[in-house]
Amino acid sequence: MAEADVSRVSGPTYTLTPDEISAFQQKGYITLRNVILPSELKDIEDVFDEFNEQKRGVDFGRDFGDHSQGHGTERSEYNMINVNNPCRHDPRW
Repeated sequence: MAEADVSRVSGPTYTLTPDEISAFQQKGYITLRNVILPSELKDIEDVFDEFNEQKRGVDFGRDFGDHSQGHGTERSEYNMINVNNPCRHDPRW
């Protein structure tokens, strides 16, 4: 993974180029690459792995699951994992 372009990041602000602004205006979306540092992503992945492995003692109820399938799908059958509002359920997040 490439390093984040820190010259474009200042706190919560990510500066867009004129080309990115134009692309957003034309398409309605843009993809921001390398916004997060690999070390920051690793921290997030670790927490989500703990959520998935039920190591944080958190019951997400319906806010955790594979939202591409119906509620009640067995965890072993998940295609993808969605965690809605993790900080609401786990203040350590």
